Amino acid sequence: MWIIGVEIVLFFLIAPFCTMFHETGHALAAKWRQADNVVITIGRGAPLWYKSWYGIQIIMRKWIFLSGYVASSKQNSYSTKEKCFIAISGPVFSLLLAAVFWWLNLLLPFRYLFYMLCLFNIWIGFINLIPFKIGQKESDGYTIYKQLCNLKS
Repeated sequence: MWIIGVEIVLFFLIAPFCTMFHETGHALAAKWRQADNVVITIGRGAPLWYKSWYGIQIIMRKWIFLSGYVASSKQNSYSTKEKCFIAISGPVFSLLLAAVFWWLNLLLPFRYLFYMLCLFNIWIGFINLIPFKIGQKESDGYTIYKQLCNLKS
């Protein structure tokens, strides 16, 4: 029974937190590259909550566990290197969070929970590096692949 409770907490609370952390990596990289506008959206459906923080707008939607993305823009277009940097920053943040959870797994009780969180963030980090596109949604790896292919053209 305890395992089912952990899975519910993981799905509805911790997964959106990990998604938010991943998207924050993209947002901070965009701000570092002088983005004029950065919007983090977590979930799908009707907006439930909105906050502006240090020039980054954060929108939480009804189905917070379904997805997340960052939209950013700046007056002068991003260079290829900047687009690749912004794209890879999300997976890097996920892998850093995985390392934190691994460390917590070694030091604190609830080893199962921290171990699962570590694996979940490794999955987020690596799956996003695989180049794929579903409809209009591109993985971070696809964004990088597309930019590198444009370099060779």
